Amino acid sequence: MSDLNGMLNKAKGDEALKAKLTEAGNASEVVAIGAEAGFTFTEADVDAAHKSKVSSGEVSQDDLDKVSGGTIGTIIMMTITIC
Repeated sequence: MSDLNGMLNKAKGDEALKAKLTEAGNASEVVAIGAEAGFTFTEADVDAAHKSKVSSGEVSQDDLDKVSGGTIGTIIMMTITIC
């Protein structure tokens, strides 16, 4: 999955990066934030990681409902990093 996981792991200990990701409004913004931090991945990587967590059951519908209406960054941080 290219550098996406590396960036998300870094975000666990980097509050500034985590804040930027949480504010991201779409996958394109997540890619741009990653590039600024020195990571290379695509919008397709972001979408695939999110779908993988949902389809594997690692993220429940209940969890997704909690962030309903949130930015994609919030949802990504929750589905990939926290859960």
